[in-house]
Amino acid sequence: MLQITGFLLLCAHVYLLDFFSLCRGYGLVSCGMIWGAYTIMRYGEMFQFRWVVACVLILFLSVASNFTAILPFVSMGLVWFGMVVIKKRYVILLKHGFVWLLASGLLGILLAYPFRIFRSEGELEWGSKNLWVLSTDLAGNLLYGVQYGLDNAASLLVFTFVLLLCLAALFVLMSHSLNSKRPMLLSLGLLVVNLAVIYVYQKLTGSSMPLGRKSVYLIPIIFSPLALVLGFVNQKIVGFLVGVIVSGFLLFHTFHALSWRAVREWYYDAYYPELFSTIRPSQHADDSIRLGSSWIFYPSLTYYQQAGKIPLSGLAYQRPLTIDPTVDYYYVETSDSTGMHAQGFALEKKLGPFFLFKKMTVSTLPTDGDN
Repeated sequence: MLQITGFLLLCAHVYLLDFFSLCRGYGLVSCGMIWGAYTIMRYGEMFQFRWVVACVLILFLSVASNFTAILPFVSMGLVWFGMVVIKKRYVILLKHGFVWLLASGLLGILLAYPFRIFRSEGELEWGSKNLWVLSTDLAGNLLYGVQYGLDNAASLLVFTFVLLLCLAALFVLMSHSLNSKRPMLLSLGLLVVNLAVIYVYQKLTGSSMPLGRKSVYLIPIIFSPLALVLGFVNQKIVGFLVGVIVSGFLLFHTFHALSWRAVREWYYDAYYPELFSTIRPSQHADDSIRLGSSWIFYPSLTYYQQAGKIPLSGLAYQRPLTIDPTVDYYYVETSDSTGMHAQGFALEKKLGPFFLFKKMTVSTLPTDGDN
């Protein structure tokens, strides 16, 4: 039962599963963190060369799938170095360290140009200001919008995690089983080093800390110690009860928060079918439509224009939005809805939390008698 609970602790999170269902690289990074942690733990048993090669290869592929994985790549490398030094295995330091140096050099060559592009476009500025904002944002995403009647559910969840991790560390330190201690202490060390690397990265580069989807890789790193500490429960009845309670809550939250209509990170992409059916009635399906939008809709609208062959024109990435009176429709979020009426657009329809405005014709323009 506890093995199932440990698996659910690592994987039963709606926010994490979203990225696998969408085939996004963030999900592959999270998968890489699980396998990377496993290989580094196996490496710590006998310091075998094959396990460090496996760990580096997995992390290298994780970085290739999403550049955010460079942070856990550095963290895992520091954990490896600390393990070798603490165990005084200086003989293998150069031989095994060469694998890390080779992978780091290749990543440096491959990422140099994309990194400059990201930096010039301000991509590195998007994120959280500090570890507290990072933590509460990730906790809110794990809750997936479900507050359970609490005003500060995300903050309370962060404090709960900190308390549980401290209790887990204390429980392990009191244990007399060295073999059981090693992977648990390694997982705790991996979590601490990851947070330290994020902090140092911000201070050295001036970039923001991960936020939203960029912090999803931390989910398996945070839950690994909680999953491993279950192995210290020796009494079968207690283990069964703990497994049932924890597994039951995880499954309840997963199905309670699950949405078949939208995903949390890209919730605004759920309304395009309704949008297109409104602006493209069947009798005018082939007519070109000039559509303007808030910047968050631009990537998906461009996709539908090209891949879906939807006759849209006038699409432009604008941040902030500049209203063009020649456009037929504007699909905007709340912050861009002000000033629409003054520019000759009337509210056609509200799509979820967003607004569809249509250009007013002569017959729909307000007259003096209407004022």
